[in-house]
Amino acid sequence: MKKIGFVIILIAIIVVGFLIWQKEGQNGSEVEPDFTLAEKQELVRSYLQENISDLSPKEEVLGGNFYVTEVEFIAPETCLVDYEDGHIALRAEANFQILENNQVDIIAFNLLDLDAEEGISFVDSGNIVGNNGGWDLIYEEPGAPALQVSLEFDKDSVCQKQGEEDQSCFPVYWKQGDRVRVEGKKIGEQVKIDTFKLVPESEEFNLDSNFESENEEMEICVDMCGDGICQEMVCMGEGCPCAETADICPQDCS
Repeated sequence: MKKIGFVIILIAIIVVGFLIWQKEGQNGSEVEPDFTLAEKQELVRSYLQENISDLSPKEEVLGGNFYVTEVEFIAPETCLVDYEDGHIALRAEANFQILENNQVDIIAFNLLDLDAEEGISFVDSGNIVGNNGGWDLIYEEPGAPALQVSLEFDKDSVCQKQGEEDQSCFPVYWKQGDRVRVEGKKIGEQVKIDTFKLVPESEEFNLDSNFESENEEMEICVDMCGDGICQEMVCMGEGCPCAETADICPQDCS
């Protein structure tokens, strides 16, 4: 009987130990809870605000305390963090994940060079299209047609029109499908506008003055008005559809 009782106790210990181990393993797993995007970002933002001094690779100076001034989410699990202590200002890129126990796990926190980021990193021409109250630029690069970035304007953005002085970008004076030239700082899929210039039709194509053609026409885009499809987002090369709006092609874009 004593031997049977010992075996029962040993089995009970093994079972309890296994259950405790399994529970601890689940609590430490990296399975994300069912958060909305806004809730997830708020968790991360709060965590950064509370732990920025511990996360920063650089220490505060002159008795200051770090505090977060801005958090910008540039990817599902990546954000840019601006913070300062009243004496120095820093920016870092943070990679994170949300654990099952609602805890934020910062996988990486790397300082960025603010001086290097201040320069112009994006210069391109393309056509603009409206997007949820804002504006996107549709442009192309060799081998990559119909690229798209969202445009962010602020009080420092400069807008230009031919024959006029630089002006504020608000209220907007451009329209769907206009050709523009953009200079700014690209972060993720967004460009913060430094200079925004509306390209007049006369400047869109600079043909050689010696080029003569009496019987040939150069087709820049293909007029597809009337096909029942509003061509709002188009590529920008010879043979691509012409951009359409309600004013240009009301039968397709009504």
